[in-house]
Amino acid sequence: MAIKKMMSAFLAVCLVLIFASVPTHAESNVKLIVNSEIITPDSPPVVINGSTLVSLKSLSKLNLSLVWSSKNKSVTVTTKENKNKLVLKVGEKVSTFGDQKLPLGTPVQLKNNRVMVPLRFISEAFKAYVNWDKETNTIVIRSLDKLDKYSTLYQVDDLAAARKVAVSLPQIGENTFSTSQELSSHQLLFPEGEALRYYYVYGNHISYYEVKNDVSYLVWEGREGDQPGTYSKENGKRPAPEKSEVHFDLERDSTVVTYGKVNSGEELKGELVKSKDGFLPGMIYTIAGETRTDKKAK
Repeated sequence: MAIKKMMSAFLAVCLVLIFASVPTHAESNVKLIVNSEIITPDSPPVVINGSTLVSLKSLSKLNLSLVWSSKNKSVTVTTKENKNKLVLKVGEKVSTFGDQKLPLGTPVQLKNNRVMVPLRFISEAFKAYVNWDKETNTIVIRSLDKLDKYSTLYQVDDLAAARKVAVSLPQIGENTFSTSQELSSHQLLFPEGEALRYYYVYGNHISYYEVKNDVSYLVWEGREGDQPGTYSKENGKRPAPEKSEVHFDLERDSTVVTYGKVNSGEELKGELVKSKDGFLPGMIYTIAGETRTDKKAK
């Protein structure tokens, strides 16, 4: 039981586990996304005797406590959740976890005053979903305790649940301008049947997001013009007009959400639901008769 608890606490460490499959010349440019958070290591991975190693210190922001012993040339890793210690010693192919001995395929290295951990050991010791996106040079990792969340996002039929996850993901990219209207309202628009693309409208400013690799990327923004379908200002690649959309509207200083299919003539109302992820997930309701069309295998 102890090792299972510790594995959960240390699961973030597995963000390095598939560098072994990444071309070595590109390793310093690889983007790491762990549980929807973009991670920047303090030093790039290195290849030693065909094995890829990563700086353990670069993981200290992931709730890991690292204590280096210059005398023993070892690093002790602990967490607040568990008193068991993981001890990695430079030059040795065996690590200690509590009272257990765990073999390493490649010894821990000391390079530029940083303890470099072999990735094969990490991949074998800590279990997680890992995906390499060659197109974007990105490693995506999901810890075991987050798998249900991403299953909801990509695989379930429940559009409302999937959309709530989508709008709660970190948004990558910053708007370069804003609404020109005062006392603006909020609106979410989704293509009918979809959860992985959405529009956030604030006043006359529209932001279009696409979910990829567990985060939401800002693809386009525009400021609505005087005529419908026109824009006085825009940035990015504007998406093609949607065939059909659903909307969720929240007026300023209101707790009542109006929602339904755009141009259907039917408007439903519901109370804004409080959410730890902000107010956007609380605007989303189930729309009867809508079927999901954008599910992904993973």
